[in-house]
Amino acid sequence: MNKKIICAFLGFVALLLGVGMLVCMVWGLPVLGGGPEEIPACKALHFSALICFVIGGVFSVLGRGYDTERLYLREAFACVSLCWVLSVLLGAMPYIFAKVERREGVPVTICDAIYESTSGITTTGGTIFEDLENPETLPRTILFWRSLTHFLGGLGIMCCFVVFLGKGASGKAVLKVEHLFSGNLPFAKMRQLAFSLFTIYMTLCLACVFWFRSCGMTSYDAISHAFSVVALGGFGTHNDSVGFFMRQEKVHAIPLVYGMIFFMVVSGMNYWLLYWASRGSFKKLWNDAEWRFYILSLVVVAVLTSFLGAFQGGFILRDRLPPPESPEAVVVSADPIVFGLEDETSSEAPSAEAAGIEVVDDYGKEWRESSHCRNCSVVCDDWEDVFRKSLFHTVSLMTSMGFATERYECWSGSTILLFMIIMFMGGCSGSPAGGVKVNRMLLALRLLRNEPERRFRPNVVKTTKYGYENVDTETATSALKYLGYFALLIVITTVVVCAVEPDSLWSERDRPQIEKLFDLFGGSLAMFGNTGLAFGEFGAAGNYGNLSGLTKLIFSWAMIVGRLEIWCVLALFTKKFWTNR
Repeated sequence: MNKKIICAFLGFVALLLGVGMLVCMVWGLPVLGGGPEEIPACKALHFSALICFVIGGVFSVLGRGYDTERLYLREAFACVSLCWVLSVLLGAMPYIFAKVERREGVPVTICDAIYESTSGITTTGGTIFEDLENPETLPRTILFWRSLTHFLGGLGIMCCFVVFLGKGASGKAVLKVEHLFSGNLPFAKMRQLAFSLFTIYMTLCLACVFWFRSCGMTSYDAISHAFSVVALGGFGTHNDSVGFFMRQEKVHAIPLVYGMIFFMVVSGMNYWLLYWASRGSFKKLWNDAEWRFYILSLVVVAVLTSFLGAFQGGFILRDRLPPPESPEAVVVSADPIVFGLEDETSSEAPSAEAAGIEVVDDYGKEWRESSHCRNCSVVCDDWEDVFRKSLFHTVSLMTSMGFATERYECWSGSTILLFMIIMFMGGCSGSPAGGVKVNRMLLALRLLRNEPERRFRPNVVKTTKYGYENVDTETATSALKYLGYFALLIVITTVVVCAVEPDSLWSERDRPQIEKLFDLFGGSLAMFGNTGLAFGEFGAAGNYGNLSGLTKLIFSWAMIVGRLEIWCVLALFTKKFWTNR
């Protein structure tokens, strides 16, 4: 085991996190909107950065003089896994030292801080905070640190390894383990390749900031959301997620939503394809089977969601609202994040009140306290509005982004099932997206398609096609095994958290235990898929703050395993990993 190079990588991670913490302190300046409540937060960030520099210095000294040519696959697995664990632990310090509160009067615990840090570093986006807009309980410098952890965890850390440290076999091993690119890569120039990928990542971030600012966001919101969108994280700066901007007069809501959809789709693509596209080889996009299946899945699910919502009552066009004093019981909300009814109404379009529809004004409160999610509808202006809302949530959940503008978990059961499938599938390989990845899903489906013929024609050799190439059976079977392990871990985690999590969270609200099982299953899927948002208690109007400390630690482990492609973490628990090469 090449321990020196592992120490060198750990030292680099600690130093990088320390620099990031110091950058966050800029938002505490009065000229940038910082108030007196930012002083303790800046002190916490400064102290946390000092600890990072000390730890980084110690590891750097221990790793001095490492041999870059002796980083084999086993050391690469150890480097990636241990670096993520160290990032999580160090990233939790600002929450603890700043004494932030997950809700007013309830300070964060160590388990809370570890969960929030893990959710940020792994770009999952599930949060324990109930109020993001109160600087007294959550200062904006700490809030920015949440978003910055997405940026560091998305693609930045591992590409930085190769850019600044990677030479020869070490760069090849780390980048290959971290991103598992498909196809043949020119590993001979790994450092130049990693720098190109990092440049693409930064370009997307800057373009995203520019677009959000042009749509009316403040600089603080634009940068924070750009970090989340490009890294496919999900941390926002407002309680209503993206729904907050739907109500702002100075924000151009529709261009903002379409811009987010575009950047989410691009960020969910294989960065290796983006590398070639940046050099004008757009033909490689269409020739890539994974990219075609990725785009096709997004379009098909968005169209199905639109039609299912329209025919099953999930969406109601504004001109089809029931007449006043109608006996039909339709429940919507005045808040877009909950059900998408926007406040702007014209004289031609009937209002919800005029149609006799009950309006819930207090975002989230009544729905969290209700025994179940009642039948509800999203009021849309036209079919374009229907498709835009469907497409946004389809892209957000499939790419593991986790932003929301409506309470999608209250839509029809068939829509929820579609969302579960795409959450399981995730985005493309070689991207910050979560899930099992599109390429594995595609290989597994094609392998299963050929299996019936193999049963009655055992002597016929049937190849598995992937794009324009034949894939050997071992590779295709490996993809199927990964899907099996992924599903098995979700089931096991659901069983464990159901056993350790008290029933009070559901029984106090008169909710049946079957809802506890469904909520925790969705939560486990969201953790392994790095989506953040799930269903029921952990949907668009909920959070993970009320879970027990043990459940939060289990979910933190699930996020790391899902982010590191399962094999990288599970290999550490085998005996021979530490004894034999």
